[in-house]
Amino acid sequence: AIRLGAMTFLREEYTIISGVVALVAAVLTWFAGWQAAACFVSGALFSLVTGFIGMHAATMANVRTALEA
Repeated sequence: AIRLGAMTFLREEYTIISGVVALVAAVLTWFAGWQAAACFVSGALFSLVTGFIGMHAATMANVRTALEA
């Protein structure tokens, strides 16, 4: 249940973040060029992957702690 709730939260959060990233990337493309937008999008993707890995590790630790308690 802990992991399911965390993954549901991440899915909802990533849905909202993807819209914001697309909007900011469009503005960056207009004002600074496609290279700046590509760098921004790649940074956002790396951040999302890092968040997913961190949430997965944290929830697995919480599950183990709950089972031992």
